[in-house]
Amino acid sequence: MVVPATAASHHGHHPPGHGAVIAPPPAAVHLWVTPPNADTKIACTSLCNTVICLTYDSGQCITAQDVEGVIGSIGTITSTAWIIYQVITNRKGQSTDKGKDTEGGSEKFEGLCLAAAPNTSDGNDRVYETSNCFGNKYASWTCIDRTKTSCHYESWAARDEHRNYVLTELNTRNGAFNYVKPDNTKGTWQRWSWFNA
Repeated sequence: MVVPATAASHHGHHPPGHGAVIAPPPAAVHLWVTPPNADTKIACTSLCNTVICLTYDSGQCITAQDVEGVIGSIGTITSTAWIIYQVITNRKGQSTDKGKDTEGGSEKFEGLCLAAAPNTSDGNDRVYETSNCFGNKYASWTCIDRTKTSCHYESWAARDEHRNYVLTELNTRNGAFNYVKPDNTKGTWQRWSWFNA
C-alpha cells in the first residue's frame, strides 16, 4: 500500500487540528490517481475503479451510508460500504462519477451517479445518488483549486447559478451526510482525492 508522505503539505482548507494524513486500513485503497479533468475525455483511463476520499484523512471515503443516511458517515464504518466509481469527463471538464459497485461487491450503486441539486435559497444541498447521470447538471462536477493529487469538487448545478459550491463533509462522525457548501467554508472538509480501488 502506498500513501504519499507529501499529502499533508498540499495547499487546501482543512479543519483546525486535522492536518495529518491517516493511512487507510489494509483492505482499502492503494495509489493516488490524478483528479478528474478534461484530459481524460471519455476514456476512464486511471479513473476506471476509484474511491473518493478526503485528502487530509485518506481513510475516510464516500460510502453508501453517506448518500442514503443509513448508519455510517464518510468511511468511518467498514470498507465494504465504499462506493467504487468510474469517473468520466468531457472536453468541458465536467465529470460524472458513476457507481460500479462497492468495496464489498454490492451491486446496489451500479449505474448510479453522485449528484447534488442546490437551489438559490440554499436548499437541496445534500448529496445523493441518481440514475440520471450523463447530460444532467446535477450529476456533473468539476475540479477547482486542483493539485496533482487533489481538488475541491465543484457542483456544476451550483456553478450554473453563479455559486461556488463544492462537495463538503461537515464532520466525520457516524451518521453525517455529504453536502455541497460554499468553497472554503470554515470547519468543514472540502479537499478530495481519488484512489485506485
